[in-house]
Order: sequence, then C-alpha cells, then structure tokens
Amino acid sequence: MSIRGRSFLRAFLVMVGTIIGAGIFGLPAAFARVGFIPGTVLFFFLALVVTATHLIMAEQLLATGERERLAGLARRGLGEFAYEVTSLTYPLGILAANFAYIILGGEFLAVMASGLGVQLPIALWQIAFWAGGALTVMFGLKMVARVESYATAALLLVIGGVLLLALPLIDMRQVATASWHDWHLPFGVFLFSLSGMSVVGEVVEMTTRRRRDTYLALIAGTLLSALVSWGFGVALFLAAHGDPIRNAADMVSVLPSHAAWIVPLLGFLAVATSYITTAQDLRVTFEYDHKWKPYVALAAALLTPLALLAVLSRDFLAMIGFIGSVFIGINGVVIAALGYKAFFRHRDYLRHVLGTAACALLIGVYVFGILQRLFSRTSL
Repeated sequence: MSIRGRSFLRAFLVMVGTIIGAGIFGLPAAFARVGFIPGTVLFFFLALVVTATHLIMAEQLLATGERERLAGLARRGLGEFAYEVTSLTYPLGILAANFAYIILGGEFLAVMASGLGVQLPIALWQIAFWAGGALTVMFGLKMVARVESYATAALLLVIGGVLLLALPLIDMRQVATASWHDWHLPFGVFLFSLSGMSVVGEVVEMTTRRRRDTYLALIAGTLLSALVSWGFGVALFLAAHGDPIRNAADMVSVLPSHAAWIVPLLGFLAVATSYITTAQDLRVTFEYDHKWKPYVALAAALLTPLALLAVLSRDFLAMIGFIGSVFIGINGVVIAALGYKAFFRHRDYLRHVLGTAACALLIGVYVFGILQRLFSRTSL
C-alpha cells in the first residue's frame, strides 16, 4: 500500500475508533426508552447532522492552513467571545468524556481480570487504564495512530461477534414498541455516541491536508461508525426482550453465558480507542489554541480526568447525555456558525443559499438539544 493509502486508512480508522467509544453502551438503554422507530429516525438524522459538522470543521482547518483546534478557529472566524466560550466548552467536554472513559475502562479491565482469577480494587484498574493511555499519548500522534489502527480493527471484529451472538436472541416484537412523546430524550446520548469533532484535526493532519482524502475519511468514518453503533444498540435492545439494559452487567446477561467475556473485551477496546485520541486532541488544543507550553498541556490533558475521579458523579448515562447535549451542542453551534459565515460570503449563489440554509438548520438542531437537556424534567 502506498504512503498516501496508509495515511488515509489510519485517518479513517482513527475516526471510527474515536466515535465508537463509551457512547455505544448508552444506546441499548436509549432505544429501550423511546422504541425502535423513534430512536432509529432520531439517530440517523443526528448522524447526518454530525457528518455535516465534521466536514465544516475540516474545511475551516484546511482553509486556515494553521495547526489549530476549535477555539483557534472560533477566534479567527467569530471573534473573542466565541473564543472564550469554546475555550471552556471544548476542553471541558473532552475532559468529562475522558473521565467517563477512565471509569468504564477500569471497570472492563476489572471484569476481564476477574475472569482470569485476578481480584484487585476497581480503582487500581482505572489507574492502570489511565496509565496505558497516558503513555500512548506521551509518544505523540504517530503512536496514537498506530495503536488506534490495530485496536479499531480488533474493535470492529469484536462488535461483529456480539452481533452474531445476539442475532438468534432477537425478539422482533420489540420493533413495534414506540414512545413518540419522549422521542427527544436520547438526543444527548445519541450525539455523544456519534460525534468525532475532537479528532477532526488529527484526521486533517494524518491525511497531510489533502482535501479529498480528508473528506472521504470523515464521511466514511462517521457513517460507518453510526451504522455499527446503531446495529449494536438495536441488537442488544431487541435481544433483551424488553428488559432494561443500563450497564455492562445487563449487557452480559443478554448474551449466552459462555460468551460473557466478549462484552468487557468490547468495552475495553471501545473506550481505549476513544480515550487515546481525545486525550491527544486535548493536549494539542491546550498547546496550539491556548499557547501553553508542551509539558503543561500534556500534564493538564492527562492528569485532570484522573483527578475528576474523586469529585464527580459516576452516573454514566446522565453524564454522556449532558456532554452530548450541552458541550457538544455548543461546539456544534460554533462550527455551524463558522460554516454559515463562510457560505454567506460565497460568490456562487446556489452554494450561498443552500450552504447558509443547511448551517442555519444545524444551529437550530444543536440549540434544540441544549434547551431540551437544560429544561427537560424527564431523563432516560
């Protein structure tokens, strides 16, 4: 394979590995809450929204020619206020997500170790998970891309195994279940499970800023991840025969007892691939957008999520729902506003009209998600 082909493949796999992360473990509960049809319609609508957002962000990065992330783009395109907002929401969203990854990664390691007869406190496994991810990030983007490529390939194989095991257990009567009144409740969980904006900058750099390769990696990576994640969430939801699935133990109970090991293995791979790329992006954000010294940026990116273990709630579904709706929502509004401004200035009338209309729709979708999460009195 040519160097260009390898760089594209790595960018594609990094995109898939980042998106298919901890968020997929919230999908069975989300589909169980609203039903197959409402959940599927909302999920794939948001998949298109997220794909468009990724492309707009990539275009902004390609147009500037600078090594920046969202805060730097916001300052350049929208001014100081947007910079100040994204300086908070972008890193806070990644920090909170990485905190969730450390929690889940340690829990999955503990389950796998227990199956081998090794019994240690979960806290130690969480620290071990963090240490492995931290070492990978410390070696830089090339190491992250190399580890991500192999881990993502293994992840896709394991998800395929889960789907094959769940297939004979599927109860098709559950397809008819629907709660249209609550259709909006999974908004944040779906958005969290679909978004890969934290790794768009890495994809641009891995493809050496070739526009065609960048777009193809983003589109294919985002949509394949959406399809695989949907298949996983729906398969476990249908295989559970209406029983709630809110954690790893519930997922293990759905599958045959001889295959119980596959869920923690899937969980570890999914969380690990997401953690190393988001931690790398956070380090780069602090270094490039905020002009921190490299060692300070690295320490902040790696140590802060570890410190959060002692102070934050560990309600996984509530956390990813809030991150998805609010943090990713605000960042999505900023990216869509950057796209709106670019299309508003476009000389081609058709692109001007269609582009501004599409970006306005994206802004409306993200604002809706933020408001429904902040003011909704019900949850998953």
